[in-house]
Amino acid sequence: MAALVLPTINGELIIGRVTGFGLTETETGSYPIAVVQLPAGSVQVQIPRANYCAVGSRIRLIKRSFSRWYFYGAAFPPCDARNAP
Repeated sequence: MAALVLPTINGELIIGRVTGFGLTETETGSYPIAVVQLPAGSVQVQIPRANYCAVGSRIRLIKRSFSRWYFYGAAFPPCDARNAP
């Protein structure tokens, strides 16, 4: 899978593919996460409760770097209703 990488003000826009979903628990409640396949591997990102993401759909992520570490977050909107499988 080829990844689209575009520069943004606060990071790079990365396009991945959703391979699954889950929940993460915090002190303030549960939040949905998407498991995303990227060329370099798989990552988990928090997504909004209301979204058009489905397994197999494309998802837009923002990749931010801090020192030698990378952090991924979902762009808004993360998935588009038109690209759902």
